[in-house]
Amino acid sequence: EELTEGTLSFSDLIREYLLQNNHRLTLEMKPSTTMEKDDAELEKTKLKRIKESMSKEELNDIVERTQQLKQFQEQEDDPEVLAKIPRVGLDDIERSVKVIPLEVWENMSDSVKVVTHDLQTNGILYADVAFNMHALSLEEYPYLSVFRRLVMESGTSTMDDVALSRRIGTVTGGIRANSMNMQKHKDTVSNSVENVLSLFMFRGKAVRNNTSDLFDLIHSVATDANLDNQAKTLEILREQKIQYENAVVSSGHSFVNTRIASRHSLLGYLSEITGGITYLQQLGLMINEAESDWPGFLHKLEIMRKKICCRENLVINLTADQKTLNNLRETVNHFIQRIPKAERHSCAKSLRFSWDNSSLLPMENEGLIVPTQVNYVGKGGLMYSEGERIPGSSVVISKFLGTGYLWNNVRVIGGAYGGFASFGPSSGRMHFLSYRDPNLVDTLSTYDRAHEHLDTLEISDDMIQKAIIGAIGDMDSPKMPDQEGFESFQHYLRGESVASRQAWRDEVINTTAADFKAFAQRLAKLQGNVCVVGSKASLEAANEELSEKLKLVHVVKPDGVKSRL
Repeated sequence: EELTEGTLSFSDLIREYLLQNNHRLTLEMKPSTTMEKDDAELEKTKLKRIKESMSKEELNDIVERTQQLKQFQEQEDDPEVLAKIPRVGLDDIERSVKVIPLEVWENMSDSVKVVTHDLQTNGILYADVAFNMHALSLEEYPYLSVFRRLVMESGTSTMDDVALSRRIGTVTGGIRANSMNMQKHKDTVSNSVENVLSLFMFRGKAVRNNTSDLFDLIHSVATDANLDNQAKTLEILREQKIQYENAVVSSGHSFVNTRIASRHSLLGYLSEITGGITYLQQLGLMINEAESDWPGFLHKLEIMRKKICCRENLVINLTADQKTLNNLRETVNHFIQRIPKAERHSCAKSLRFSWDNSSLLPMENEGLIVPTQVNYVGKGGLMYSEGERIPGSSVVISKFLGTGYLWNNVRVIGGAYGGFASFGPSSGRMHFLSYRDPNLVDTLSTYDRAHEHLDTLEISDDMIQKAIIGAIGDMDSPKMPDQEGFESFQHYLRGESVASRQAWRDEVINTTAADFKAFAQRLAKLQGNVCVVGSKASLEAANEELSEKLKLVHVVKPDGVKSRL
């Protein structure tokens, strides 16, 4: 009634109950270092009490029903029933790769490459402004995440962070910064440093009339961002540390995947030091550095900006309809001319000249200890060596393993929330992963038997067709125009031609039973390493059974426990 009459407003309620409310509650929470053990004992006692209260007939009934469930889980689906499900056939698959229109503008300032895609975007420009990070040293890569956040969130010399955010929201559809590493295309496996491309990228969009504003703002954040903001830097680093500690517990499989890759290639190692367990450990050191030596920390960020955001490193990708693209040349040229030219920096420490494979993480089996009641179990290694050619059938067969063998044995029978087989068509690596897994040793045993499953399986044409369709489904997922333009840009950067993509697609579609057998033979020789995220109790119990022990490392550790990383 008061709201209806206008005598009370939300402003009054906020003032009374929030701003001028003197009531306070301070709640202090202290983590328990024995919680896992206490919970296990509590569950054990509860189950024992329930068992003691049951009759012999009831216990026998539970055993019998458990056996029936296991038999049901292990039995194959009735082919007649499966045949009733409507599905796509090979005749429904497009045989040719989709070709996205691509033109590289000539005669741009300082010969900067500008890649354009004429796609129907209804007057919206999608711009990707990328800078090659070849001048960065390996030691500077962990700072990329905080650098990326600062350039977008700390304002410039003419706008504070709020004004910058409002300006971006007013005249554009958003601008974001990110870094990405990719492998250049080759017909054979090549994990050399020369084959790795690292980019720092600003991605934004705007309607046709605001494209100049979009490029003005990208120029501002790239060259004039206020990096001298210690409070914001510490806020970002502490926030990231909490987020990563939580992510290891909830998404341990992604950290396991990155950890395994970091033992085999530079690309995997870069992912580890910028977003894996190593980066999580580095965050604590970076917080201490930003607190105790801010001038030194700031100097690193400023040097990184000079190394990254210069004209010699620039390549631009534009996705829009032709009418929008026609009016952009002058705007883009003006933007290029305002980007500063590179200053002289020593090349000795740059990744290209300083990288050595001895920097990769050592080949060892690890158990990463976190407070959790489930496991994330991974095992992986190289199936194809340097210089070997990888057939397109490999992605079909790895997909087949993930959606069939691993689904049935790790998820349905094993009780995990997920089981995955991931194959890198550029790296030649095979990874097995599980998600929220109650098992550990049994899951590793399942991975080790994968080659036997392929080798002894009577592979029908129907199975092969389903596997091919699944692989093509991943390749042909629906994309919006901006996604198509960006994917085409990646093909351009990687040097991947339409002909090579078509050859790969042909190999995928023409996968045969013989390819399955050949894959099984390679898989049998896989000498991968193991990485598991789990609880201390679970990992210690596994070590009692495993012949090759896991090196235990505290990641999210209780008070008083030192990390061994």
